[in-house]
Amino acid sequence: MVSLVFSCLFMIELVASIWAFGLSSSHRPDQCCFSYFNSCFHVFDAIVIIAGFTIDVLLRGVLEEVASLLVILRLWRVFKIIEELSVGAEEQMETLQERIEMLEKENRNLEDDLRVLERRCV
Repeated sequence: MVSLVFSCLFMIELVASIWAFGLSSSHRPDQCCFSYFNSCFHVFDAIVIIAGFTIDVLLRGVLEEVASLLVILRLWRVFKIIEELSVGAEEQMETLQERIEMLEKENRNLEDDLRVLERRCV
């Protein structure tokens, strides 16, 4: 039963992802050209989700136990989510680091300007 609940949650996530990113690429210049299925990992992920859901709904008994090998692929999904979170955090860190460097440079320029003005006043 728990497996079916997780399969349903993964199916909802899959449908939401496809809806958010689009089913196919747009070739119009005013629209994003990214599609959910442009990534091989997303295609593999969708296959795992659909196969797991189908197995949870249709198979019972011995076949269900054999098909429980999909649990390994579901664990792969957890690692994939963790990786995506870490990549997102790394991208944010790069942006923040660039901003810090820019502000430090601006601060040095302002300090130089202040010294020049102080010399003029003295």
